[in-house]
Amino acid sequence: MAACAYVGLWIILYEAAHLFDIAHSASAWYPGPGLTIAFCAVYGPRYFPAVILGAFLYENTFTYLDVASGLRHVIVYGSAGLVLRHLIAPTFPLQTKDHVSVFLSVACISTLASAVLAGAIFQPYWTNSTFTDILVSFWIGDMAGVLLAGPVFLITFSWLATRGWTAPTGWVPLASSATGIGAVFIVVLGVVAFFIDASLGTNGKAWFVVLFPVVLLALRQGFGGAVAGIIVVNIAAVLLFKIFGRVGDPAQLQVLLVMIDIAALLIGATISEQKATEQGLRASERRQRDVAAAVHASPVGTTIVNAADSKLPFVFANDAFHLMCGYGPEDLRTIGLADLLAPDSQQCLEEILRAIGAMERTNCEVVLRTAYGAGVRDRLTVAPIADSAGGPVSYLVLHEDVAATRDRERLEREREKLVALGQLAGGVAHEINNLLHPMINLAKDAERMWDEQQDMRRHLRTIRSCGVKAADIVKKVLSFARQGSDARTAVDLGDALLSSVDLNRRSLPPTVEIETVVNAPTGCILASRTEVSQVLTNLVLNASQAMGGRGAIKIVLDLVGGPPASFGQPTTECVRDRPWFRLSVSDTGPGMSDDVRARIFEPFFTTKPLGEGTGLGLSIVYGIVKDWDGSIEVSSAPGRGATFTVHIPTTNLCANA
Repeated sequence: MAACAYVGLWIILYEAAHLFDIAHSASAWYPGPGLTIAFCAVYGPRYFPAVILGAFLYENTFTYLDVASGLRHVIVYGSAGLVLRHLIAPTFPLQTKDHVSVFLSVACISTLASAVLAGAIFQPYWTNSTFTDILVSFWIGDMAGVLLAGPVFLITFSWLATRGWTAPTGWVPLASSATGIGAVFIVVLGVVAFFIDASLGTNGKAWFVVLFPVVLLALRQGFGGAVAGIIVVNIAAVLLFKIFGRVGDPAQLQVLLVMIDIAALLIGATISEQKATEQGLRASERRQRDVAAAVHASPVGTTIVNAADSKLPFVFANDAFHLMCGYGPEDLRTIGLADLLAPDSQQCLEEILRAIGAMERTNCEVVLRTAYGAGVRDRLTVAPIADSAGGPVSYLVLHEDVAATRDRERLEREREKLVALGQLAGGVAHEINNLLHPMINLAKDAERMWDEQQDMRRHLRTIRSCGVKAADIVKKVLSFARQGSDARTAVDLGDALLSSVDLNRRSLPPTVEIETVVNAPTGCILASRTEVSQVLTNLVLNASQAMGGRGAIKIVLDLVGGPPASFGQPTTECVRDRPWFRLSVSDTGPGMSDDVRARIFEPFFTTKPLGEGTGLGLSIVYGIVKDWDGSIEVSSAPGRGATFTVHIPTTNLCANA
């Protein structure tokens, strides 16, 4: 069906093309070749048979000359269209100067080949004209038709074929007042040139004046303006010859118009490509300004240094670095990064220079001398910036204020603690409320019994017991929420574990079951009860959240002969020879993949949705366990839950306490 539709379209357009013929002229403007080239260039070889069929259905007779002429036309110009399709992007042809150059080259070669074949086909008619006359006649007519119709049909067919391309600026004719004024100017000069030729018999030479408005339109609007200009000048010439009759030799006029067409198309293509380049440069400048503004606004100190100088002079510094070091832009023009490093940071400077020589990235921690008179601990990250030739001309340096970073980490830890405390608050309030109710009611009964002189000691003992329990709950919560860690002493791990489990049990949903198994004898670790509570609370809350608030958590504490095989060198050698506690917390959640498990202890890494976790809970656990000279591992698989195993060395201070 599509092929049939294209046969009909081709016949209609081919018939319409004859409207441009000059009556009774052997050399006519004939857009048929341009139509065939454009059709095959856009629609490709699959529709080439439809072009052939359309050409033969158009002919009124099927004589030898008709068949030979039709084959010449379709094969030569259809092949030229397929060559254009191969050399030019079919989605939107003629959108660069190179495309236009290729189009003009194919037009010249194909029309010349077609003219040679026409001369051979019409050899019997050479009696009244020479082969050269026939060749020039066919070549000029077809060349004018290709240059006139080719760009128009290429643009039109591309739109019909895709219905979605965005035309590059300047490569299609614009329906604007400037185009209309240019067209009127071309027509007026064409009429003047026509009557000058008629009066003086100059055989089309006066038409040279229309070159100026056509070129002007190409200069102002690019390739689209050139296409509009050549359409107007060629149609004006055809209509003038049809209305007023032949004046002189149309072939000479066609030669002049072919030259105007080629000049206008090349000039227009150059202008459009230049405008596209300028637009690209402006867009690139905007992007560079945006990047520079973003870097200046970044809270991370960022500088660029000249790697060719060992003093590493500053090429660029953002506002955050100026605030960090206290030096303004003018100050940094005369000093380099090496000048700001304290004497004890020379080893880092040597590492940076080594990395520059090897074109590598590196990072190190230095003390930066500031304008404030004090040094700032600065963690540097240095990375090369390659130039167009591939060599490192400059290096990017990121400056991280170590003290500020540690303050942020401390604040995040405290915030994590407060989040956990908030989760405990509901359960604690419920437990204290359960204790306050009997205390209040029994106090009322005791007051009544006092008046009746009855024995109230049983009520008072119950009130006292409830008060002690409430005070114990408050004490545990205060211990957990206290700023900073308690001083490390010998802590009975089993007792601290059970207390922490009891505290956490109240904060968890009733759909979460906790099973605690303590197989270890009495033993101590060097820690604080707050740290033990933090470790267990974070592990239990992590398990509960992983299970979605529904499932079972199993906590097991036992004693093993030493650290695990994967454990590295401890801080003190004698720790390795002592018994070690092994604490495991298992859940029945969905488990985790190897990628998640590899990053589970990284600060700020979380799998929770945005706003539902800071990613610091397990990193806090990791830091505390490492401070204990212990180790922590996790084993998990998707669908099999997760088990966190903590190994902690015991201490001999427990026996001496």
